[in-house]
Amino acid sequence: MARDLTAAEFTAISARYGPYDMLSEFWDGYSAYWNNTGRYCCPHDYHSIPGRAWHHGANAALHVRWERKLPARDMYEQDDRDGESMHEGLQAAIERMRKNGTLPPPYPRKKAAAAVANDNATS
Repeated sequence: MARDLTAAEFTAISARYGPYDMLSEFWDGYSAYWNNTGRYCCPHDYHSIPGRAWHHGANAALHVRWERKLPARDMYEQDDRDGESMHEGLQAAIERMRKNGTLPPPYPRKKAAAAVANDNATS
Protein backbone atom coordinates (compact mmCIF):
# COMPACT_ATOMS: atom_id res chain seq x y z
CA MET A 1 0.00 0.00 0.00
CA ALA A 2 2.92 2.32 0.66
CA ARG A 3 3.73 2.26 -3.04
CA ASP A 4 0.59 4.36 -3.70
CA LEU A 5 1.82 7.15 -1.43
CA THR A 6 3.66 10.22 -2.61
CA ALA A 7 7.03 10.94 -1.03
CA ALA A 8 5.49 13.80 0.97
CA GLU A 9 2.68 11.56 2.27
CA PHE A 10 5.12 8.83 3.24
CA THR A 11 7.36 11.33 5.04
CA ALA A 12 4.36 12.80 6.89
CA ILE A 13 3.20 9.31 7.94
CA SER A 14 6.68 8.42 9.20
CA ALA A 15 6.90 11.67 11.17
CA ARG A 16 3.43 11.35 12.68
CA TYR A 17 3.17 7.62 13.35
CA GLY A 18 6.77 6.42 13.72
CA PRO A 19 7.92 3.92 14.87
CA TYR A 20 4.56 2.16 14.36
CA ASP A 21 4.87 2.58 10.59
CA MET A 22 7.72 0.06 10.67
CA LEU A 23 5.36 -2.74 11.75
CA SER A 24 3.41 -4.86 9.28
CA GLU A 25 0.25 -4.39 11.40
CA PHE A 26 0.39 -0.66 10.64
CA TRP A 27 0.10 -1.34 6.93
CA ASP A 28 -2.55 -4.00 7.54
CA GLY A 29 -4.65 -1.33 9.26
CA TYR A 30 -3.89 1.17 6.52
CA SER A 31 -4.98 -1.29 3.86
CA ALA A 32 -8.09 -2.33 5.80
CA TYR A 33 -9.28 1.28 6.09
CA TRP A 34 -8.40 2.11 2.51
CA ASN A 35 -10.03 -0.95 0.93
CA ASN A 36 -12.79 -2.19 3.24
CA THR A 37 -15.03 0.75 3.93
CA GLY A 38 -17.24 0.28 6.98
CA ARG A 39 -16.15 -3.35 7.37
CA TYR A 40 -12.69 -3.10 8.86
CA CYS A 41 -12.04 -4.48 12.32
CA CYS A 42 -8.76 -4.72 14.19
CA PRO A 43 -7.79 -8.36 14.76
CA HIS A 44 -5.51 -7.43 17.69
CA ASP A 45 -6.08 -6.35 21.28
CA TYR A 46 -6.33 -2.55 21.27
CA HIS A 47 -3.81 -2.16 24.10
CA SER A 48 -1.16 -4.35 22.46
CA ILE A 49 1.59 -2.94 20.26
CA PRO A 50 0.21 -4.68 17.14
CA GLY A 51 -3.25 -3.30 18.00
CA ARG A 52 -1.95 0.24 18.37
CA ALA A 53 0.01 -0.09 15.12
CA TRP A 54 -3.12 -1.33 13.32
CA HIS A 55 -5.21 1.60 14.59
CA HIS A 56 -2.49 4.13 13.71
CA GLY A 57 -2.40 2.65 10.20
CA ALA A 58 -6.16 3.01 9.80
CA ASN A 59 -5.90 6.61 11.04
CA ALA A 60 -3.08 7.29 8.57
CA ALA A 61 -5.29 6.07 5.71
CA LEU A 62 -8.09 8.36 6.89
CA HIS A 63 -5.71 11.34 6.82
CA VAL A 64 -4.33 10.46 3.38
CA ARG A 65 -7.87 10.22 1.95
CA TRP A 66 -8.79 13.48 3.66
CA GLU A 67 -5.70 15.37 2.49
CA ARG A 68 -6.23 14.14 -1.07
CA LYS A 69 -9.72 15.67 -0.87
CA LEU A 70 -11.36 12.37 -1.77
CA PRO A 71 -15.08 12.28 -0.99
CA ALA A 72 -16.18 10.29 2.04
CA ARG A 73 -17.24 6.82 0.94
CA ASP A 74 -19.88 6.24 3.58
CA MET A 75 -21.36 7.57 6.80
CA TYR A 76 -18.62 5.91 8.86
CA GLU A 77 -15.83 7.72 7.08
CA GLN A 78 -17.77 10.98 7.26
CA ASP A 79 -18.18 10.47 11.00
CA ASP A 80 -14.42 9.87 11.36
CA ARG A 81 -13.69 13.02 9.39
CA ASP A 82 -16.14 15.11 11.41
CA GLY A 83 -14.52 14.01 14.66
CA GLU A 84 -11.01 14.74 13.39
CA SER A 85 -12.12 18.11 12.02
CA MET A 86 -13.70 19.14 15.33
CA HIS A 87 -10.59 18.06 17.24
CA GLU A 88 -8.23 19.96 14.93
CA GLY A 89 -10.45 23.07 15.07
CA LEU A 90 -10.50 22.98 18.86
CA GLN A 91 -6.72 22.54 19.05
CA ALA A 92 -6.22 25.48 16.65
CA ALA A 93 -8.54 27.68 18.75
CA ILE A 94 -6.71 26.75 21.95
CA GLU A 95 -3.37 27.56 20.31
CA ARG A 96 -4.67 30.97 19.10
CA MET A 97 -5.95 31.76 22.59
CA ARG A 98 -2.61 30.71 24.09
CA LYS A 99 -0.73 33.01 21.68
CA ASN A 100 -3.11 35.92 22.37
CA GLY A 101 -2.93 35.39 26.12
CA THR A 102 -6.70 34.86 26.33
CA LEU A 103 -6.65 31.20 27.32
CA PRO A 104 -8.41 30.97 30.70
CA PRO A 105 -6.73 29.08 33.53
CA PRO A 106 -7.68 25.42 33.93
CA TYR A 107 -10.88 24.82 35.86
CA PRO A 108 -10.01 23.88 39.45
CA ARG A 109 -11.08 20.31 40.06
CA LYS A 110 -12.08 18.88 43.38
CA LYS A 111 -9.76 16.31 44.83
CA ALA A 112 -11.12 12.79 44.96
CA ALA A 113 -12.46 11.77 48.34
CA ALA A 114 -10.36 9.35 50.33
CA ALA A 115 -11.51 5.76 50.30
CA VAL A 116 -13.85 4.94 53.14
CA ALA A 117 -12.62 2.30 55.54
CA ASN A 118 -14.63 -0.90 55.63
CA ASP A 119 -16.47 -0.77 58.99
CA ASN A 120 -17.82 -4.26 58.48
CA ALA A 121 -14.44 -5.94 58.69
CA THR A 122 -14.11 -8.46 61.49
CA SER A 123 -10.94 -8.74 63.49
